[in-house]
Amino acid sequence: MLAFLNQKYKKYPTEEENFIVLKNIIQLNQYEIRDNAACFATMPGSSVIVREHNRETNKDTYYTCADEGYQEQFEKALQNQAGMAGFSEPDVRSIRVCSVEGRKIVVKHYGVYIDASIAEFVIAAPHYLLQHFYLNGVCGRKSMGFGMIEYKGGVADDGRVYRASGGE
Repeated sequence: MLAFLNQKYKKYPTEEENFIVLKNIIQLNQYEIRDNAACFATMPGSSVIVREHNRETNKDTYYTCADEGYQEQFEKALQNQAGMAGFSEPDVRSIRVCSVEGRKIVVKHYGVYIDASIAEFVIAAPHYLLQHFYLNGVCGRKSMGFGMIEYKGGVADDGRVYRASGGE
């Protein structure tokens, strides 16, 4: 956080001789996830990009909530992300996407139109994996601001979501 705070009041050039100045930083409350299932939603201005990259053809296939098999591709993307983050193989295999409700959007990203989703979804996994997804984002293009999610609450045994109250 300190490195980020040191960027205040510096000018960052943009197109056509314009610039951006970081003037104010507000840290939002964060929740500690203690359950092994949680409901998340995409944050305003962010969407989830689920993509499958083919190394032979160097092509990406993007999936959205409107596509058949989206839930399985979403789960696979989360498992890949957790594996690359160094979590154990049993933990990675335990990740399940239980439900997804959302809609497809098309986002222009560096001049290319990409299919993405704005959604609310339930993920079942060990609580420390859920915390990792909550703090670091999910799926593709996270460094570009995609995949930012907010914690909506835990999930009871009967599948009902109980809402989060106040960050810790």
